[in-house]
Amino acid sequence: MANFLTLDSNTLKDFQEKLKVKYEGFKNQNLKLDMSRGKPCPEQLDLSNGLLYSLHGDFKAEDGTDCRNYGGVEGLPEARRLFAACLEVQPEEIIINGNSSLALM
Repeated sequence: MANFLTLDSNTLKDFQEKLKVKYEGFKNQNLKLDMSRGKPCPEQLDLSNGLLYSLHGDFKAEDGTDCRNYGGVEGLPEARRLFAACLEVQPEEIIINGNSSLALM
């Protein structure tokens, strides 16, 4: 790795252009990367299906979130709408969190 403090402006601009091309390549792959930690894989979540199938077999929220796993920072859209109506605010003003401190990080 080069020491950027010692490079001239043309070299830095060339390096920046190469990085932009590489970045665009990643963007064009339309990857959906989840960099969060501590989330069980679907196979681990499936271990408890026997307990849950008696109720219903579809565990997906309307936004595609697997409700058996940790949700995102904002919470499930369905829960946000429910509490927004109760509190007389917009769903965008509601943050629903579960029992995981990871959801707040």
